[in-house]
Amino acid sequence: MPKQIFDTKEFLQICNRADTSKKLTIKTVRTAKGEQVKHKLRAGRLLYTMVHSDRERAQKVQETLNQDKLKVTEISRKGK
Repeated sequence: MPKQIFDTKEFLQICNRADTSKKLTIKTVRTAKGEQVKHKLRAGRLLYTMVHSDRERAQKVQETLNQDKLKVTEISRKGK
């Protein structure tokens, strides 16, 4: 089941939990309204997603993640 997280601190706490997988996917999507960066993390039962419309803010979140624990995969897609 997917769940969208709106709070950055809550998302970072979930990333540090023991039941989360070791893989974090960062997807960049270009839409007609602008660019969105989605952080997706698989936990025990849920797929947590956090969406940023600001590229700089998304970069700050990526820098604060525990790079030793998580394997980060970046995907770039063009929208319609």
